[in-house]
Amino acid sequence: MKNSIGNVFSGIKRFLGFDEFEDEYDEGFLPSEYDEEYLDTPKVSSNKKRNNLVNIGGGVKNSTIKLVKPKTFEESADYVDFLRTNVTVIINTTDLEKKTAQRLLDFIGGACYSLGANFTHFEKGVFIASPATVEVSQEEIKDKMNPKENKNVI
Repeated sequence: MKNSIGNVFSGIKRFLGFDEFEDEYDEGFLPSEYDEEYLDTPKVSSNKKRNNLVNIGGGVKNSTIKLVKPKTFEESADYVDFLRTNVTVIINTTDLEKKTAQRLLDFIGGACYSLGANFTHFEKGVFIASPATVEVSQEEIKDKMNPKENKNVI
């Protein structure tokens, strides 16, 4: 009788969770501090040349301008990539054939529209594509480029 009462109590203890219970818990599924070093995001490297980059002061921190003079239409995708990384691109198309220049400008203009960026005609053959976070003032740029023509300069 003592044995059967013990079995009843052990059954009740097990049911209520008071009995020692060995869980087959596998710690291998939990992330550990050692796993974190392998979870770093892969570094993406670019083989594109990043020359002609100029840092500009004021306004947005780390604003950059890329001055380009394309030779082929295929370069337009590179300029859109600059735009996607918040780099302002000044495009000089004076050396391109008229048809090629039009294709390039149509492509970049469409990309500017889809990115919410700005696309401005600056002067003959020169266009400015800037991210939405950058405001381009043509008058201010022209004044800085031609200070002799500026009426405020003595």
